[in-house]
Amino acid sequence: MAPSDGNGERGLGTYMKISEHVKLALDSMDRGETDAAMLHACAAVDGTGKKKHPKMGSGDRFRIVLRDWYSIIGPMAAGGINLYETRFHIPRRDNPDLPLPDFADLIYKYHRNPHAHGEAVAQGFELGDSPFGPFSTRLEFTPTTARLATSTPAALVAAAVADPVNDDERISTDPTGYEFRYWFNGIALSFHVDSCWGRGEHIASVIQSLRTPAVTMDFGDWMPEWSRRERQPETPTP
Repeated sequence: MAPSDGNGERGLGTYMKISEHVKLALDSMDRGETDAAMLHACAAVDGTGKKKHPKMGSGDRFRIVLRDWYSIIGPMAAGGINLYETRFHIPRRDNPDLPLPDFADLIYKYHRNPHAHGEAVAQGFELGDSPFGPFSTRLEFTPTTARLATSTPAALVAAAVADPVNDDERISTDPTGYEFRYWFNGIALSFHVDSCWGRGEHIASVIQSLRTPAVTMDFGDWMPEWSRRERQPETPTP
């Protein structure tokens, strides 16, 4: 079990260095192991949040790191969706009057939390299965499911690498050893991890140079079925 962060919450990125989680996430992606990649990518974000906001609870700091780098995560993982403004019609179970969740909330609830507690990701919320491999930005939404892109672990890795709080991290002495990639309209961008630690503004500017669309999604009235599912009491296990 991960040790407490001092606020009664436990984080993923506690035992290993952030750079080690980044390395393991990228290795897992190369092997096509998306669940393992997502676990280590979430841990890298968790560790980044703890370095950046050590007195803040794990959920808040995790979300803040992601929101700080929507300029990178949006193009890399959300197929051009404007993550700053798009909200998903999934009212919070504990308080339906809270604002509708954004992308960071989805990642935290349906991916970070299950991985942190050794649980499987809920059916219908796994990463998508794309014929284009681990760097596809294809998302799949239905009224009851949300399968995020296979590129999501790479996008979370990029956010951890981008944050200036991690400018002291390194994977190895070879600055060209590990890289994360972004594909758009047949154009591939590669970023050498050990040359990019803490250079978030540079990474974002290079990605934005491809002029990826940023569309604010309105899911209309078909996603409230999610809220009905969310409000249903859990069936007790016999």
